[in-house]
Amino acid sequence: YYGAWIKSEAYQKIGKFYPKVRITQKAGDTAIEKDANVIAWIWARTVTCPNPACRCKMPLANSFVLSKKNQTIWVKPELNKADKKFVYTIQTNGEPSKCPKIGKSKFQCIECGTSVGVDHIKTEAKAGRMGADLIAIVAESEKGRAYIEPSREQLDVFNEIPIQSISLGKISNDPRALCTNAYSFDTFESLFSPRQLLALTTFSDLIGEVVDRVRQDARDAGMHDDEKPLAEGGDGALAYAQAIATYLAFAVDKLADYGSTICLYSEPFIAHTFGRQAIPMTWDYAESNPFSESTGCFMNCVEWIYKFMTAHQAATQSQARQFDAQSDCGLRQVVVSSDPPYYDNIGYADLSDYFYVWLRRSLKDVYPSIFSTVQVPKDEELIASPYRHQNDKESAKAFFESGMSAACRQIYTYARDDVPVTIYYAFKQRDAASSDGDSSIPGATSSSGWETMLSSIVNAGFQITGTWPIRTERKGRLRDQDSNALSSSIVLVCRKRPATAPTATRREFLRDLNKHLSQAIKASQESHLDPVDMAQSSIVPGMAIYSRYAKIVDQQTRPGTVRAALQLITARLDA
Repeated sequence: YYGAWIKSEAYQKIGKFYPKVRITQKAGDTAIEKDANVIAWIWARTVTCPNPACRCKMPLANSFVLSKKNQTIWVKPELNKADKKFVYTIQTNGEPSKCPKIGKSKFQCIECGTSVGVDHIKTEAKAGRMGADLIAIVAESEKGRAYIEPSREQLDVFNEIPIQSISLGKISNDPRALCTNAYSFDTFESLFSPRQLLALTTFSDLIGEVVDRVRQDARDAGMHDDEKPLAEGGDGALAYAQAIATYLAFAVDKLADYGSTICLYSEPFIAHTFGRQAIPMTWDYAESNPFSESTGCFMNCVEWIYKFMTAHQAATQSQARQFDAQSDCGLRQVVVSSDPPYYDNIGYADLSDYFYVWLRRSLKDVYPSIFSTVQVPKDEELIASPYRHQNDKESAKAFFESGMSAACRQIYTYARDDVPVTIYYAFKQRDAASSDGDSSIPGATSSSGWETMLSSIVNAGFQITGTWPIRTERKGRLRDQDSNALSSSIVLVCRKRPATAPTATRREFLRDLNKHLSQAIKASQESHLDPVDMAQSSIVPGMAIYSRYAKIVDQQTRPGTVRAALQLITARLDA
């Protein structure tokens, strides 16, 4: 109800910037023209061709094909020689236009054939010369989708959109996951087109207005109003209104996910910004219509939140609190389940800023303490991200190792003696043997991420008593496509290692490995894991054998390291 109210209010404010299009539909032998809602406007980024004899505004599209359902529908670009700009028409016959993309961040001018590399594209972008051409419009049709070529009227409306002078903050400078910085899209507001920014600011600002409306409706319905806010434990009309506003703010965040210039059109859907744990650079994008009834619209976002709420209703009251994992928060004899950071794989704080800046705009008056900072705090995030350590990998590694060791020691302090601790972990990278391992082992490798995690667990006093591979990623996600990304995490079942745990020699450890590791590998194979997940699912049973012992010593009675143990295990796996 209140989601529909927000949509209605937003449409009154900005609906004129989302005009319908005229489409032709057949009814028997009769062609009928009718107005149709736009689902999405398809744009291609442009740069100036470096060829002095050409200098056209060349599109950087991944493809000109819009649909292959029933018949191929594609965009035909034709150069207007006078202004060096392209005109785009929709075609259903003939061979589709050649794709300008010929490699990773490498394009070919469709007019003169000049190859254009990433350096030229970055130069154009940094000089403010990267533009965007409207190449097609996707509209709602009784038969699904109608594809319309750009019109002068649509472009005129777009050019009339008021520019929003807001600052959402700088994007962190992590070159591995935040790729848009290299093209001068280095603020969060720069990730949105003028119309997208107008829509999101409008919907976000209406969250504040909905609080007043819901509160008054609750009073009229007889709910008491103690004027105590939700963040302070209130349970009256004000707290109720703020709770409704919180869920609607989540819908606005979902709208931001489907409403940036990172979103691709993948018939019949619009792919959201976070198809993987990164903000990639995209060359063409779909600008969704929040007022349509199709993919990317606001009411779909509200529906997603509603479905989650009804499917996950709380059976009991609970509390969520945030503490520093490395410091003692006073818990004792509790059940612990942890999903720690995966070494350097994902910088969640950096990525969270994308949603945080919109939530803060919507809810900073509801949760002033949570949104007291302009962006997500990052300094204490426990990841081995080199860019936070002057690009020094060793410093990043040391930071992670120290912090993870402290966190595992705290978990040991908190955990019950009679209930196991469960820790979720996944990491794929493998390193060659180094000086602190055993370079004499043929094919010996280890993983920095696994080494640090397992060292922290074992050195804290735990032994691994069981492992359980569990699928944690949805098949078909963007991250899966054309990659060998992990799809499973390994649940490490840990108990406090007995004080009477024995010491073993390296030879005894190898004998145990040979005896038990093959059974663990067979069990992993029978669990139908993806091949890319097999290595990590087989490593941990080997470490379970290692962690049974108080320590493992070599011939000179020197204690072995987790890294050396991992190298022995992976050598057995690769044999």
